[in-house]
Amino acid sequence: MRRILVKYAKPGMVLARDLHDGSGHVAIGKGTQLTDRWVQALAYVGASELVILDERFQDVSVSPMIPPELEGMVSEALRDALARITATVSGSTAEACPVPDRDGLSRGASPNTQPAVATDEALDLVRLRQLVYQMVQQLSPELKGDPTITGWHSWRDAAHILPMKIASLSLLLGKEAEMSESELVDLGMAALLQNAGYAMIEPPELAERPGALWEEMAFVNAWRTDNGGLPMAKVEPLTESELQIVWKHPLHGAEILRQCNGVNDNVRSTIVQHHERWNGSGYPYGLKGTEISLAARILGMCDALCSTVSKKPYRQPFQPYEATELVVACSRVLYDPDLVQLFLENIPAFPTGVMVKLNAGEVGIVVDANLGLVGRPKVRVCYDKDGNQLATPYEVDLAEDEHANKLVTSAVEY
Repeated sequence: MRRILVKYAKPGMVLARDLHDGSGHVAIGKGTQLTDRWVQALAYVGASELVILDERFQDVSVSPMIPPELEGMVSEALRDALARITATVSGSTAEACPVPDRDGLSRGASPNTQPAVATDEALDLVRLRQLVYQMVQQLSPELKGDPTITGWHSWRDAAHILPMKIASLSLLLGKEAEMSESELVDLGMAALLQNAGYAMIEPPELAERPGALWEEMAFVNAWRTDNGGLPMAKVEPLTESELQIVWKHPLHGAEILRQCNGVNDNVRSTIVQHHERWNGSGYPYGLKGTEISLAARILGMCDALCSTVSKKPYRQPFQPYEATELVVACSRVLYDPDLVQLFLENIPAFPTGVMVKLNAGEVGIVVDANLGLVGRPKVRVCYDKDGNQLATPYEVDLAEDEHANKLVTSAVEY
């Protein structure tokens, strides 16, 4: 099996695994040989990568960390929850809501304070919490699939699919940080509901412009302008006054969720703090270092990672290894350095099944990511430095001393 990003799909390739849409339904079945029509249709599915057959790597197994069917159930439950939140918030104004403090508790709340969710009964998010618990079970006691950085390539469905991708990565890092099961469920809920406060942002289109994610302002010079030869639409960055509106969404979200079953103060606190950054440059309270909760530090970093590899209305997605480089570059600045190290040791920039190029020019596929050994996978070399296919591929384990002079320089079609 071999992983490729969807944009590198070509007619004649054969799927080695079912391709699922964001609702967990099979969009294209295993064994399907791609045609021109299928390749064109992939842009509408939204998935970021394909797993294809390659006879040279039949023994290489690639499997998802969270089953796509469960991911689909989570995203559909989240879609329903966000729709109900939006419907019940419609009569509220941001100014009328209490302002949660850094721990997610509302300041100045009184019996006469109008809740953000104007409904006769609290919204029930217990089903969503139960699904998060199932996600946690997929990671314990051992991972049942390959950890990767994944995003979503359809902005149309991003509001309920991208948070699920962020939740998966957050749960993995939370587990490695030795969070308890209940803490992991709270972290997963916060990841899914982190942008509930957008329901109170006017106009809603502000969320589709650069600036809501702090890092995108910091990474502006690295944004991609290519689109496979097609131009991206020009989207103006948020103005300073618009940023002040959008940057209140964590506070609005925490207040909205005050009236929802299945959400506790830990979830709300994490939502309030998930845009705070290690050096104090984040928002809304400018917290720094360990003033930010562990859950919020994890969520903030995973949000940036998954968002960076996702398509946005104003830019193309970064490649997973590029997102890794951006996060590493911001260690001790935006992100907790201990969490960055934990991330590097558990989520490979070049996962199993990805084709890579070595510094001497050879090209091969990662057959073992060698988790814990940053950037030192085992590679099955199948092309020489001149691009000629080898009759007999051979393996190079970059973790071994004899190959200390070799390193991965880039991914191929990923």
